[in-house]
Amino acid sequence: SKFIYKYMNSEGTFANYLAINPESILDLQPEEQIQVYYKLTDLNIKFKELEECAGDGKLFSHIFEHSLYEITSENICLLLSKLNIQQDEIEKSNLSVIYNSNLENFIDYIEGNIEVYIYNVFLALPDNMEESSETIIKLLNNSSVSNETKEKIIQKQNHVFESLSNIPSVFWELLLVESKLEVTWDNLD
Repeated sequence: SKFIYKYMNSEGTFANYLAINPESILDLQPEEQIQVYYKLTDLNIKFKELEECAGDGKLFSHIFEHSLYEITSENICLLLSKLNIQQDEIEKSNLSVIYNSNLENFIDYIEGNIEVYIYNVFLALPDNMEESSETIIKLLNNSSVSNETKEKIIQKQNHVFESLSNIPSVFWELLLVESKLEVTWDNLD
């Protein structure tokens, strides 16, 4: 089996095959599956669609625990639904749900790929407009997120901020233009 992993994967061929065809792992005997699980991690395979392996609890858990999946809206929504989170929460406040899961490995994977997550999930989910104030502020202060992306976040969300505290000043005008700031004397000073 070392031959397969080392030589057949010389150009990522084997890894790409498994990433597209996770069901091929399910055809193996249980003792072979365990060996393959370790190789999945070694090869850092990113499964494109998790739906195919969602029925196999061990494989699905291994993929989730080792962040062996592409960040897509379908994959993230499936992962969250497997955590018994209500579908409307997943669709309306996706990142807040992830933060509230308190699953450090999951959160670290998303934060380490935050721009990919924002474009493939956060902005792609049509109803994802109810993120918490804390989540939005966290994104607006994240140096890994471009200002252009931050503007899209502000425009998409329904949240109206009570104050400008903890919000970078570069976005204050946009918040006013987009009616995302409560009009109070303190906010006009």
